[in-house]
Amino acid sequence: MLTIGLQESKFEQRWQVLDGTTKKGSARSFWQGEQGGGMAAGIMNHAASKDLARAACAAHSVAFATSAM
Repeated sequence: MLTIGLQESKFEQRWQVLDGTTKKGSARSFWQGEQGGGMAAGIMNHAASKDLARAACAAHSVAFATSAM
């Protein structure tokens, strides 16, 4: 997680910075996940993480759906 965050955002922005512009790209969070992208879907479907992800969503009243993450 540390390596990915450092590579994607250097833990400086929670949105995708487009080179040479002030516009925000579609990726969000320090890990630069995109809605409908593979990060949330992968976590929600992988045997090692799906139960933890479902429990975390329930604990924070967030729908267990890629559109909510």
